[in-house]
Amino acid sequence: MRVLVVDDSADVRFMLRLLLEEEGMTVDEATSGPAAIERLLDGEVPAPDVVVLDQRMPGITGLEVLRELAGRQTGVRMILFSAYLHPTLQAEAEALGATTIVKTELAALVDAVQGLSPVAV
Repeated sequence: MRVLVVDDSADVRFMLRLLLEEEGMTVDEATSGPAAIERLLDGEVPAPDVVVLDQRMPGITGLEVLRELAGRQTGVRMILFSAYLHPTLQAEAEALGATTIVKTELAALVDAVQGLSPVAV
């Protein structure tokens, strides 16, 4: 399974890369919301199966990335993985088709990534 980790923190990206690669996944990284959108819409690069997306990033937030991609048939499953998941944010992210997980729940993240199969497009 190919996973794209989107977070402005190099430390978080590194930790998630180690964690997910240990589970046999291929991990790519993006440092911002715009970089993630570009990566997901670029037909030249192999699409990830799952995107693990931080909420609080400079430029645009994870929720704004979800809004930008809403309605596009990317076939990619999205996980909003953030320490700042209040109920309103969770509800909107889930309405946009994303799974939400609190950033301290690493085991839940691995389980969610493993449980998400690619969406047929």
